[in-house]
Amino acid sequence: MKVLIGCPVYQKPKILKEFLIALKELEIDNLEVTYIFINDNVNQESSSILYDFKKDMDTSKNEERVRIIKSNFRSLYI
Repeated sequence: MKVLIGCPVYQKPKILKEFLIALKELEIDNLEVTYIFINDNVNQESSSILYDFKKDMDTSKNEERVRIIKSNFRSLYI
């Protein structure tokens, strides 16, 4: 079974790290999981964390499992 996990990402680095750790720890036996993120971050550290997640997840199985789309849309996040 294929599962796509996706969301927009505009988050503080500390919270984003915890979110991505939780995704890595999901039990996904017998599932083909891919991820898509819309990178709305204005904080460069958060963007770097997101790209590090992609690097870790993609190289673990030598395939692209994570897609990141850079958003140029800028609005105030409250």
